[in-house]
Amino acid sequence: MRLNALGILIASLVSTGCGCSAFVDKTGQLDPDGLDVDDGAEIQVDMDAPDVPVDASDAEDAVDGGDPAGDPPGDPIEEEAGCGSDEECSDGEPCNGAETCGTDGECHDGTPLADGTDCVSAAGVDGICIDEVCRPPGCGDGIVTGTEECDDENTTPGDGCENDCTFTCHTDGECDDSDLCTDDACASAGTGRLCQNAFNTVPCNDANDCTHTDACNGAGVCVGTSYICTLGVCEVTSVCDGSGGCTVTFAGPGTGCSDLAACTHTDVCDGSGGCSGTSYSCSPGQCEDSSACDGLGGCVGTPSPSTRTCNDTNDCTHTDHCDGSGSCTGTGYSCSAGTCEVTSTCDGSGGCTITFDASPARTPTCATGREAAVARATRAPPAPARR
Repeated sequence: MRLNALGILIASLVSTGCGCSAFVDKTGQLDPDGLDVDDGAEIQVDMDAPDVPVDASDAEDAVDGGDPAGDPPGDPIEEEAGCGSDEECSDGEPCNGAETCGTDGECHDGTPLADGTDCVSAAGVDGICIDEVCRPPGCGDGIVTGTEECDDENTTPGDGCENDCTFTCHTDGECDDSDLCTDDACASAGTGRLCQNAFNTVPCNDANDCTHTDACNGAGVCVGTSYICTLGVCEVTSVCDGSGGCTVTFAGPGTGCSDLAACTHTDVCDGSGGCSGTSYSCSPGQCEDSSACDGLGGCVGTPSPSTRTCNDTNDCTHTDHCDGSGSCTGTGYSCSAGTCEVTSTCDGSGGCTITFDASPARTPTCATGREAAVARATRAPPAPARR
């Protein structure tokens, strides 16, 4: 025989002695909203077995499905196969499709409705279909509806779709991280929009005056090429200007300095960073191989060897030569006027230049002028003085 659903429910609850009640719709199905609330389309079944005596014949009828002939107590329940109408196949859920009773007497599943399709639950509540279930609409249901900008079915903040179903960001300006080395943008991220701060290589300023051509290195750091500033000869200070140059404070005019030129002396600053001195030159002497400026107005010579001849400009020396220390020296001698000589002077070669007295008034012992000339020509120079 065919088992009536309502009868089965009653019989089951009675047999267990459950002291409870439930709402069952008029087709014999349990309330699909799962709540023990009478929504007007249901009938209440009292399941308090101890309080309501059950007639034995009624209980048997419930078990037998109301068979008027009755079956012996304890007979197994006989079920009729198949369905008689679409209502008998419906599960009460509109979003998984309308179940139908086929010509073969079997229930067949319906075609599920697309997510977001408007629906009315078995309890009569308006909603939308989500995963084949009619749910009340709202943020977190995975469907963008109403004023929602996004809906990622979670309440995690900062993931592009906030827990109030608004985008994490809307414009690039909201993503500004105050870092010149990142390109800030509000970009699509899943179902929402999220800030992205990508590294770049644009020019920047690393706040170090002693670097230049600063630029982001592609890893979020601003770096430049380092350099240093050193003081010049006539500079008091010299500091980096951040562009590869130096800002200088010059020494005042007349400040002593060195122009690094050996052949100048008394060098002074000119007030504009320049240094200059009075120039001079050095030439090697007769007993010097070379002579160089010392930067103080003097010269430093390289002495010639002692074998070099020279002239010490002294007529009363002869065989002059260098002494190996840069000086010239010779062997000294002297000349003195003899009898009938007016003068006798050194000639620089070890000899004497004599002027004879040819006056007739001289002593008779003096020779005549002719004889004096002969005597002058033949007279030998005095011997060199012993050292």
